[in-house]
Amino acid sequence: EETQRILENKILEKESELLKLSVEMREKSDEITHLKTREVSLIDKSDTLEKELLKLNVEMREKRDEIMHLKTRELSLIYKSDTLEKELGFSKDETQAYKEMAITTRQELK
Repeated sequence: EETQRILENKILEKESELLKLSVEMREKSDEITHLKTREVSLIDKSDTLEKELLKLNVEMREKRDEIMHLKTRELSLIYKSDTLEKELGFSKDETQAYKEMAITTRQELK
């Protein structure tokens, strides 16, 4: 009878250990699930940020092209102004009008 009681106690101890391990395993499983969920969330956020970055790069390229166009226009107007003044003998008022157009273009750049 003593041996049976000892065996029953050992069985109870082992069952208790098993329950503890089961709880620990469930906690670890929950932690893994949480980390996987967080990983998916971070991947989604990263994808969103990459898309936004690409969009901003396209916008920046468009702005750069617009600036180059306006700078070219500015130089063209300045050249035209100088040409009219020197070669065609336009009046200062007409030349000034072209210069003002160039200044307006320059201000649009800013």
